[in-house]
Amino acid sequence: MNNWIEKYLSKLLPSHTNHIIVYDKDGLLSYNELHARVIEKGYRIIKANSQIDVRIQYELQMNKQEESVIIVTDFEYKPLPDISQSTHLLTIGYRDLFPHFDDKALRGLSFNALSTIDGIKLYEDLGYDGTVRFLLENLYHIDFDSFKRN
Repeated sequence: MNNWIEKYLSKLLPSHTNHIIVYDKDGLLSYNELHARVIEKGYRIIKANSQIDVRIQYELQMNKQEESVIIVTDFEYKPLPDISQSTHLLTIGYRDLFPHFDDKALRGLSFNALSTIDGIKLYEDLGYDGTVRFLLENLYHIDFDSFKRN
């Protein structure tokens, strides 16, 4: 199994509650492989499109329910105390899984590309330009030095 998926799952799935609200700021749960692993772990995933939608889904799907449910938002959600006490709230993005790569440069990469860079150990932040260069050289085998010579 891919290490980045396991890292995502370890951040997402706490041991103390089965009700989770996650701000999926980079849309990682849209990767079918990750989505399937979360479902395999016994969770139902519900997309919420607004603050009020989170409240409605919480009341309908989570409040006083035993089923394992994850409400996914693409915005930061500020819950009222009743929700924050009974759910696990978190934000997960590329930066949490690939800390030395620039998150803007990773947007739009395929699952296979993310799986490829997952095993690469870096010891310094690359920034946007460095990440793009790294990806082009290591994933697509484009040699930047040859462009400079011409």
